[in-house]
Amino acid sequence: MTRTLSQRLPETARGQDWINQFDTADHELARRLLESLVLVSGIEFERQLASLLSETALKATGPTAFFAVREWPDSSLSYLYADQEADAVGAGGDIGSEGRVAAIIRGLCRMHPSQFLNHPSINAMHDAKCRLVVLVDDFVGSGDRVAEFYAALWANRTIRSWHSLGLIRFALIAYAATNRGEQRVSKLIDSQPKLVRGCPTFHDLPMRHQERSMLLSAIKKYATYTEHHRYPLGYGGTGSAPVF
Repeated sequence: MTRTLSQRLPETARGQDWINQFDTADHELARRLLESLVLVSGIEFERQLASLLSETALKATGPTAFFAVREWPDSSLSYLYADQEADAVGAGGDIGSEGRVAAIIRGLCRMHPSQFLNHPSINAMHDAKCRLVVLVDDFVGSGDRVAEFYAALWANRTIRSWHSLGLIRFALIAYAATNRGEQRVSKLIDSQPKLVRGCPTFHDLPMRHQERSMLLSAIKKYATYTEHHRYPLGYGGTGSAPVF
């Protein structure tokens, strides 16, 4: 049986160095942790997410507006402008998160300029007769960030009016999402979120309950030695396994 890259990680020099940071008694747990990761290459991420975005937009009844989900300081303030494109990445934005998603959107919109709109203004959406607004994210964990970003779009009075008249619909496309995040977001948008893949977490790894409990305890224990001690299993305690 062909082993995955994550299953081969513990045998690499860097994998061994990482495992050796743990107490000797915890080496086997560290090995299992490495083997449980879901590694997603940059090429795979970009190709599959772009394909899902393109497929969805080309099936829409009119032009589609794409917005990369990002942190927004106050969801009561509208993210959209009347005649100016929205800021895809805020000041100091991390090119590895919303910046990477924004780059995928930009590339697709250059290929289909009449059908795909890149972070458009309200006026641009009106002139193009936009019918679908797609929020795009790499990963949905707790769903908090998507909910806050959606609220910032919804804060615009014109958007609310168009939606109430049935002129636009909201959709979410992400590479992956936890069950918890997917369920939360599905209550906001007009259709079930579209995902490239589901998201395994450390809470539901295919192992015995006792072994899984020991693994989770080890993660929390060693997180106290890092700057991420407040969220040993990630924000909201989701414990997601994918690594981009």
